[in-house]
Amino acid sequence: MWKQAQHYEQSPVARGGELRLGLLVNPNAGRNREQGFDLRSYERVLGPGGVVRLTSNAGELGAALRELADARVAAVVIDGGDGTIGAAITEAYHALGEDRLPAWVPIRGGSFNAAARNLGVRDGDRVERLERLRGILEGRLGGRVTEKRVRTLRLHDPRAPRDVFGFIFMGGIPYKLDEYIYSLGGTSQAHALVGVSAMMLGGFFGTRLGDRIFADTPARVAIDGVDAGCESVKLVVATTVHRLLPLIAPTPPPLPAREGRFCYLVNFMTTKEMLRRPVRLFRNRYHGDARHLTGHARELELRGLAAGFSLDGEITRPAPGAPAETITLSTGVTARMWVAEEE
Repeated sequence: MWKQAQHYEQSPVARGGELRLGLLVNPNAGRNREQGFDLRSYERVLGPGGVVRLTSNAGELGAALRELADARVAAVVIDGGDGTIGAAITEAYHALGEDRLPAWVPIRGGSFNAAARNLGVRDGDRVERLERLRGILEGRLGGRVTEKRVRTLRLHDPRAPRDVFGFIFMGGIPYKLDEYIYSLGGTSQAHALVGVSAMMLGGFFGTRLGDRIFADTPARVAIDGVDAGCESVKLVVATTVHRLLPLIAPTPPPLPAREGRFCYLVNFMTTKEMLRRPVRLFRNRYHGDARHLTGHARELELRGLAAGFSLDGEITRPAPGAPAETITLSTGVTARMWVAEEE
């Protein structure tokens, strides 16, 4: 059994006085593509001390983060999804070092906002939410801003030029489900529920979609250096936040950041065995089989993985014919996330 999980480590952010905030806007994030964004409104809300930067690629993101660090902003607001937050943490780590990582303020500007949603960031007008955040911080409005400390995952892929950081890794079934949900035209809760329903019906009735999603993914898994005893897996999940999709929470709740461990799920049951108890498996209420492993770890290796995977909704597909590699997930840096909450 794993250690009983606790809430995210958190503490109040001091109120009063003017605080300089930086804002990074990713125009390629899902919600920004669909709904647009108003830079002038952001600049007005942040005031004369605020710094707003549009970042379309990693080079622009790294330069903007160095500029924000030099400007000594109190926190960096991220108008993008989970992938943008992970990219910002990655760029800040490589450009500034772990000791200079800023606090982050997610405002759910992407199509995949699971990490922000799990931290308590509500949906709504992003300019209004930013205006409220600043008002609370400066003591003009009631409410509180809480700093929640969350560990990241560090993903090492030998095909990539450097390690990257994120919150939710998915391989096997959830990765293929993620691909299918994207093909439906979005990643809203409605799209997710349609995707999960199609997957389960396809598994039960043996449709082409069901057979594809439930097919085994070749990989040998090691958890903290201990071989799991499989040559292929049905699904692998590693996460530092709890819920992945509506109604799905297949891992134990996260531990406090100071524990330095992430949550994982490794399943290598047969399709028939999985479909006997799908709700219990995907709700983390089944622990009776040695081929369904859940818990907390510091490192997880996928050896001989030739298939794709996703990190925070960002899909990685190896080139056709590319050799299998060992993908390593380990405990990453701690992200300090500021969340505005009602009193």
